[in-house]
Amino acid sequence: MNFRVASFNVLNLVRPGVRYYDLPVHAEDEHEHKLKWIAQTLDRSRADIVGFQEVFSSSSLQAAVEYSQNFHDHAQVLSPGADTESNEEDGKALRPKVGLATRFEILRHESIKEFPTTADFQIPSKSPEGIEQLIDVPIKQFERPPLRAEILIPETDITVVVYVAHLKSKRPIYKEGEDRENPIHRSLGSLRAQVVRSIEATALRTRLVKDIEKNKQPLIVLGDLNDTVESTSTQIIAGDSPDFRWPLKIKRMYWDVLLYSTNTIQTRQDLKDFGYTHIHHGRRDVLDHILVSQEFYHRNSKRIGKVTYQHIFNDHLFDWSLTARESDRIMSDHGIPVAEIELDKFD
Repeated sequence: MNFRVASFNVLNLVRPGVRYYDLPVHAEDEHEHKLKWIAQTLDRSRADIVGFQEVFSSSSLQAAVEYSQNFHDHAQVLSPGADTESNEEDGKALRPKVGLATRFEILRHESIKEFPTTADFQIPSKSPEGIEQLIDVPIKQFERPPLRAEILIPETDITVVVYVAHLKSKRPIYKEGEDRENPIHRSLGSLRAQVVRSIEATALRTRLVKDIEKNKQPLIVLGDLNDTVESTSTQIIAGDSPDFRWPLKIKRMYWDVLLYSTNTIQTRQDLKDFGYTHIHHGRRDVLDHILVSQEFYHRNSKRIGKVTYQHIFNDHLFDWSLTARESDRIMSDHGIPVAEIELDKFD
């Protein structure tokens, strides 16, 4: 059996007439057009499990999925905290959430707001006199809570743990009174964003390890991680690869909790394949990721399946730095990675 998974940043999916950030509201016809574009993209992807980012409205996500022929009449849709009562106030949408749609059965799910208590974010620091002190990092929650779901693959007894994540972007975080035109203030703002993203990555990693360590639990992460696969924050989530010279026993301990990028798997299969999920000032990067545990890694002799292919739907992306036109709000500003997983046959 084969099934497909995808990560889909839908770019500010908000109800018509509802304000968000400081941007103009969406008109009814614009909103309808956006829903149908999302549905058409879902149909093109033929995905069975899709993680969504930038969902302000659960009703809008539900409507978009219902428009999809691929999901019509047999989809479960989740977007915790994106309902009107929780995420709108005085006609304004509050915060973007993540969501999930699947054609398969969801056994359990939870929205993860708080960082795990087992993660110690204190930073040891020594003064010039050699006195050590612990610097506390007072960030205890995800800005956009990840979604964890246990999904049963049909016609099997395999339950896959799926995480949908959306980490802090590279957009600088400014203190009150700082000048965005000041190069030092911009650097400080970017540093703060990097710190938040890395801390969120570590908190997420702590939850992932809890799920997969010392067992055979297959796991998939679908996320707009807002940095490349080689970046520090993404590598924190994926884990470290062991040195090939290390003893096999040690290497197996590392492999047990290592996650593999489906984009990396694809590029190693086809050296001419170059994909990107985002364009910013002419720079093309992969910020949207699908990560899988060793249970779906083709080089693992004890796997239960393997990633056979990844495709990025990005033909809607445009480098808006080349034109004076306003960017499009209907289509996403991210590409959509879709990976196919083939389950091994067992007698």
